[in-house]
Amino acid sequence: MASPKLRPLISSLLRPRRNPISPSSSAPLLHLHPPLLHSSAAADAADGPAAAAEHPWPEWERFLQKLRSKGYFNDGPGPAAAAAEAWAETNRAKNACLKFARERFDILGSLPKHDIQAVVECGCPNLFPKVVNSAKRLRSLLKLDEGDVCSSCDLRGSCDKAYVIPKEDEGARTVDVVRILMSYAVNAAGPPEGEESIKENVQESVRKLLSEIILLSDTTIDPSLPKPILDPPSQKAPSQRISKQDDQSSGIEMKKGDWLCPSCNFLNFARNLRCLECKKAGPRKEERIIEMKLGDWTCPKCEFMNFARKKQCHRCEERRPKRQLIPGDWECPSCDFVNFRRNKVCIKCNCARPEAEEGGTQFEDYVLRRPLTSAKNNTFKFGDDECEVEGRR
Repeated sequence: MASPKLRPLISSLLRPRRNPISPSSSAPLLHLHPPLLHSSAAADAADGPAAAAEHPWPEWERFLQKLRSKGYFNDGPGPAAAAAEAWAETNRAKNACLKFARERFDILGSLPKHDIQAVVECGCPNLFPKVVNSAKRLRSLLKLDEGDVCSSCDLRGSCDKAYVIPKEDEGARTVDVVRILMSYAVNAAGPPEGEESIKENVQESVRKLLSEIILLSDTTIDPSLPKPILDPPSQKAPSQRISKQDDQSSGIEMKKGDWLCPSCNFLNFARNLRCLECKKAGPRKEERIIEMKLGDWTCPKCEFMNFARKKQCHRCEERRPKRQLIPGDWECPSCDFVNFRRNKVCIKCNCARPEAEEGGTQFEDYVLRRPLTSAKNNTFKFGDDECEVEGRR
């Protein structure tokens, strides 16, 4: 049994908080009844009068006692180390719950679905990634709309996985139910300051599920039921969270504009202004540009480099600025291909040159001077010299 001085420390380790930890918060997270892990004498020595405190749910106490009787708890520390190892007690209780849930994979199908729905349809009990994933898998099993649940959840503003739908191959298991029940049992022992207590209908369903699991734990596993097969971790597809070592080992191609963080050697996509790993500012835009081919353009608004075929910026959707063309050249209004001045139709799509260009009114007075090699004809207009045109392309 954890001493009152250590309880806030255990709470900070096992529950993610959005607010700073209050020094006055002394409620245990996973309340372990004294006879569960220690002798009464050891409990009295560790906690004194506080050892008599019990969890508000007797079903939770009975569930832990059932796990203890079935040998799911590892041997704890001796009486002298009881107070110093309070955090280990809590960890053993968590491991015992999860070990039981993984072994009794068959229990999920026997639990009342309406109680599971009441527990997960109001959101997640906390922001731990595994707890959130378990809640999502259970909602997927019950065909609940994830968007509707996340919209009504009080934690959605701080949740990184809000509105994220679980993968189809991730089926719900008994361990998902036990993980959710364990989280609510932690909250019931003493909610943090500033957070609402558990809703009454949720508490009722959680306690019913605990009672049902206690009864089902005494049954034997049906041998006809196949054991769940856990797929080994598959190699992840290229994403933003890869490092240089991953890039070299897996053969991932570093594309144009991608950059390596000089601080942590993390490989970032070109669109990342800051390193996704260490949040350091990325290199300046002009340093990222590897090569700009003919027709490529830089957005004047966000400085993103776009391919020539893009009519608007890929990042901010800003319209492409007017191209700076050589006098006489013209841009096809149909396919945006840049044509030389001698082309009457677009060589790419055969679209006729715009009348303003074809009439010659815009450039007919534009005159270039030849080198002084001939006194007879030292001026010419565009279109007179074919050699000059052929030399450009």
